[in-house]
Amino acid sequence: MEQVLSNDIFRATILKIIFFNAINNYELEEAEVDEKTHLYFAAEKLMEMHNSESFILRNIFNGILETSFLDAYKVLNLKNRESTLNFDEAQIYNKVCSIIDFEDLENAVMTIDDFLEVLLNYALEFYRYNILRKIKTVKALSSAQCAWLLYSFKLFDNDYKQYGETINLDILLSYYKKEMKTYEMTPIDNGAISANLSEEIIGFIKSLAGMDFDSFETLMEEIIKTDYKWSKYIVDKKNFNNIVDIGDFEEKIEMYENNSLKSLISEEILVDDYYLNALVDGIILTKCDNLYLDEDIINEEMVDDYYTKNLKPKK
Repeated sequence: MEQVLSNDIFRATILKIIFFNAINNYELEEAEVDEKTHLYFAAEKLMEMHNSESFILRNIFNGILETSFLDAYKVLNLKNRESTLNFDEAQIYNKVCSIIDFEDLENAVMTIDDFLEVLLNYALEFYRYNILRKIKTVKALSSAQCAWLLYSFKLFDNDYKQYGETINLDILLSYYKKEMKTYEMTPIDNGAISANLSEEIIGFIKSLAGMDFDSFETLMEEIIKTDYKWSKYIVDKKNFNNIVDIGDFEEKIEMYENNSLKSLISEEILVDDYYLNALVDGIILTKCDNLYLDEDIINEEMVDDYYTKNLKPKK
């Protein structure tokens, strides 16, 4: 099967099938129309596509089936690593792990009752995950698991490239901004939401250290360097307000200038949560909230220009 830009295309198709089937079956009693019912009708519709004489429809079915299987495998594998699998999920995970290739997968769907509905359910679960959780599902796979999936299921390459290869600071900051915007028009306290998101990002970084240390190390180097650029500019230019404690920035500058990046990561971040928390909070305060200052007073271009002209990159 030819690769597509994202397996989310197939996941979105599942949602469309569920939506249109829900409309077509609106006469059902409200008590009967739960998500399981929608998945049942979606599975029926997909089987019609599988049995169709249309090459296009059969290939759409194949893409949805393969994507759903990959999502089930990723989601259940992560839950297994987190020790949150319940009894039913453990049984499903055993079935999923017994499948070796697409032909075997297709045979399982044709012979095991409700198996397609089960797989579709996990495709929806993965689709609803936020970006950090999606990345974790791929990062939780071992190198052997990734090698097998890449060899046996062509569509895994899409998820691997989208969620498994590059983890950078922009992903974390984009997630923070998107979530904050979601709560913009609600009465929920922004400070509490910001603190919760900060904790979530910190937890993600910690979990990344255990799943993919190289990616963790690269990400932390980017965070440390970026935080230093902003901290140095703020302290040197004395651009701060009463909301900001300048001592926090001075402390991080001293840490950066007196230690190597390797030691900051291995001897500080991995040992003491305080420095990691200070880095993440500082990055959010500067890169997302701009210190609550007008961009005419301080902005990223000013910070980068000052760093380029006055400071040497740390190795």
